Amino acid sequence: MDLATLNACDTEDFVHALSAVFEGTPVLAERLATHRPFADPAALIEAAVQVIRSMPDDENRAYISAHPELAGAAARLGEVAANSAEEQAATQLDRLDPEEQAVFDANNLAYRTRFGFPFIAAVRLHTRQSLQKAFAERLGNSHDTELANATDEICKIVGLRIEALCRPRSPG
Repeated sequence: MDLATLNACDTEDFVHALSAVFEGTPVLAERLATHRPFADPAALIEAAVQVIRSMPDDENRAYISAHPELAGAAARLGEVAANSAEEQAATQLDRLDPEEQAVFDANNLAYRTRFGFPFIAAVRLHTRQSLQKAFAERLGNSHDTELANATDEICKIVGLRIEALCRPRSPG
C-alpha cells in the first residue's frame, strides 16, 4: 500500500494495513492513524516511533513480550507472524545446524530468565554471529537497560517494516 493510500483510507483499513508492522498489535496502528497525514515514509516512521515510545511501561512490557524468540520453538513450528518469519529467514535463523540451534536456545532461555521477556534485535541488521555477540553483551546489562534496548530494537524493526511497506512495487 502506498503512502497516499494509507493517508486517505479509513481507520479500519489503515489498522489492517499496519497491524503487521507492530507484530499484530492493532492498538498501536490505531494510535498511529491519528497522526495522519504523513508527508513521507520518514514522517510515518517518526510517528510510529513516537507511538511506541509513548506507551506506558506495563503496555510496553506486554508489547515486548509479544515478540517471538529468535530461532525459538514458535519460529521452528511456523507459529510467528509473517514479518518475523521473513526477517528470521533473511538471517538464516531458520537454517541453523543442531549445535547453532542449541546455542540460540540456551541464549534465549538465559535472556528470558534474566529479564522476563524475549531478546529483541532487528535481525535484518545482523548476521547469526553478530546476534550471538549481542546476546553475550546484553546479558550483562541491567533490566532497565534491556527494556530500553528492546524498545530501541523494536523501533528499528518497525522502521524497516514501514520502509518495506512503502517501497514502490515494480509492475508485473
